[in-house]
Amino acid sequence: MNIGFLNLALFAGMAALAIPPIIHFLNRRRHDVVDWGAMQFLLVSPAKRRRFMIEDIILMALRMGLIAILVLAFAAPYVSGLLVAGWSRPPRDTVLVLDGSYSMEQTDGTAPSPWQQARAWCDNWLKQAHAGDRVALLLAAKPPQPVVGELTADTALVREMLDQLSRPAGNADWPRSVSDAWNLLRDHGQAGRRDIIVIADRQKLGWADPATVTQWQALGRSWQTESTALTDDPRFAAPRVWAVTLGNDRAGPGMRLGPLQATRTLIGAGQRLRFTTALHWQNHDAPQVKSLRATVGESSIDVALPKRFDGKSGRAPITFDHRFAATGMHLVSVALEPADGADMLPADNRQDLAIEVVQELPVLLIDGDKQVSARSATFYLMKAFADPADKTKVSFIVPRVASHHDLDPDSMLAKAHAPPRVVVLADVPRLTAPQLAGLTRYVEDGGGLFIFLGPRADPAFYNAHLYRDGQGLLPARLERIEMAKSDRAVTLDVKRFLHPALELFREEPQCTLGHAGYTRWWKATAETHGRGVPVALFANDELWLIERAYGQGRVLLSTLPMDHTWDGHLPKTWEFPVLAHEIMFALADVRSGAFNLVPGQPLRIQPATRDPWATPVSIMLLKPDGKAATRTAAAWPFDWGAPGPPGVYQVQVASGPRWPVVVHADSRESDLTPATDEERRRVAESLPLRYLDPDLDQEQLPEDAGADQTQEVWWVFLIGVMALMCGELWLTRRMALARGRS
Repeated sequence: MNIGFLNLALFAGMAALAIPPIIHFLNRRRHDVVDWGAMQFLLVSPAKRRRFMIEDIILMALRMGLIAILVLAFAAPYVSGLLVAGWSRPPRDTVLVLDGSYSMEQTDGTAPSPWQQARAWCDNWLKQAHAGDRVALLLAAKPPQPVVGELTADTALVREMLDQLSRPAGNADWPRSVSDAWNLLRDHGQAGRRDIIVIADRQKLGWADPATVTQWQALGRSWQTESTALTDDPRFAAPRVWAVTLGNDRAGPGMRLGPLQATRTLIGAGQRLRFTTALHWQNHDAPQVKSLRATVGESSIDVALPKRFDGKSGRAPITFDHRFAATGMHLVSVALEPADGADMLPADNRQDLAIEVVQELPVLLIDGDKQVSARSATFYLMKAFADPADKTKVSFIVPRVASHHDLDPDSMLAKAHAPPRVVVLADVPRLTAPQLAGLTRYVEDGGGLFIFLGPRADPAFYNAHLYRDGQGLLPARLERIEMAKSDRAVTLDVKRFLHPALELFREEPQCTLGHAGYTRWWKATAETHGRGVPVALFANDELWLIERAYGQGRVLLSTLPMDHTWDGHLPKTWEFPVLAHEIMFALADVRSGAFNLVPGQPLRIQPATRDPWATPVSIMLLKPDGKAATRTAAAWPFDWGAPGPPGVYQVQVASGPRWPVVVHADSRESDLTPATDEERRRVAESLPLRYLDPDLDQEQLPEDAGADQTQEVWWVFLIGVMALMCGELWLTRRMALARGRS
């Protein structure tokens, strides 16, 4: 058994023990003694004098003991060891971590789902809480969601919040969720016993897969280091982690839809867009589907299913088209309705995608010539993009051309009423420092940049200021201009076009882009430490198009000019206008990242035109569960932060129209393969974790380390204070009465 004090500094109060003796001696010397002969008849007998002296000593000892015990009580005394284990259960601080992944909704139609079982288990646990117990509730998601983010003794509140939880969605980030629970107990825990209890299904993914086990091991090492550093602090008790697994160990019949995809999420009004997904099934002889429907706003589309399914498990691709007439943001959804009993997990039978439809796409063309003319680098691009004044042509791209000498980043990019969605550097030799800084800010804020090189490009400037050892805008380092004889001209390798803007050319058998030969091009190197990714190659493996992400934007580099210089073959192909349009739309599509998010990705709200709403302005986010959150934007762009778990959200600025934002879940969550006993054991070895029987109630939670638990005993000293006070009052009264009679 160990005895100690938590607030040793309060032992300075022991100096007050000197107060009673000082007062006693001061009272004895307050008056001078004058002998008077007649007093000899009134003197107290020696026996009484000794009794009075003993009583004074006892009274002073009582008063000194009263001060000493009061100081000891304030110093927060505690005891630990086997003595504590024999007492009634001390208060606990507990964090319940509930699995928030959609695999928790798996059911065979007869037994409750793991989600229902988990909520019932938590509710039963909370009903058994003792006085002094404190509880917090976290939802294991990406990112973790605090339901009751502080330790509270109000278990009725925790049960109420538990009842209000929406159905699970998305994926669980178990290592981070348990780490958050540890931090909560470490920083705010007060009880001697601290527990983390995780309630999950038996799924391997996210709990015992190799990537997660590696994270568990790293977390275990971190805890070990932290616990060692805090062992001398008696207020710290390392939490114990318990795991309750619910559900069954068998994988029943299942169907799901793969992610909904499109070649791009930005399209012109009136254009048709193709969508693809896939129907996956497992443990089925013949999947039974009632219907498969796609919805776009008020429109509903019956999607054709494969005529036959081969094998008990498999995948069948599904495609459908839709023509968008109205501009704005559109939500495209596809939903699968299986036959009764044909699917154990209904949560993965719907997929969503947000699509932006525009009437026009503003593009700024920066020409490398001093004065724009018919011989300038932007001439063929201007021909490919329709002139808005020419009503006979149909184009969504509205170009504006300027010489690089006239490029003013403030007026053309930062303060333009309708800022360009894409900027093109057409064989620009170099830029001034203000121009480069303004262009960098433009891309960082979500703009698209297309650079095509020609004879004017200055490699020294590009490498020093645009590439900057892989840290700048340029996706690759420029080496030199390569030259080949006409009989050895190189062609583009259409089969290795890997960019979404080039997908339709790769599938077109009559494509002439791969027929033209080129005798000059810029040799570029996408170095391993850079961010550039080659997306199109020549037949001789040289790089044609290299792309990189930069901030919120995207940069695409072409090592071939798109004008009449050198061979001039590219603008002469019949696909060139289509190629130019596809590249512009693909680069402008970078804003789709503001409407289609992954879990944990922050929502970034930015108007299509410069300051259409006066700030400050109210922004409302309507969540999938119907709840709304409101914030105030003081400037654009506005970073909301991670909106929450996967699902469809609606954003509204002021009283304007709402537009959808989709947070996509990881489709791997549909893999219901259970973890084996060996895999579960490997997790338990990574950190101090033990598996509990789901039928175990709170009173049966193992107290296997009672010797390490501490119990504060200040209340014992306060009882002593009260006892001494009563004794002091009784003795004082007795002395006063006795001496009064004397």
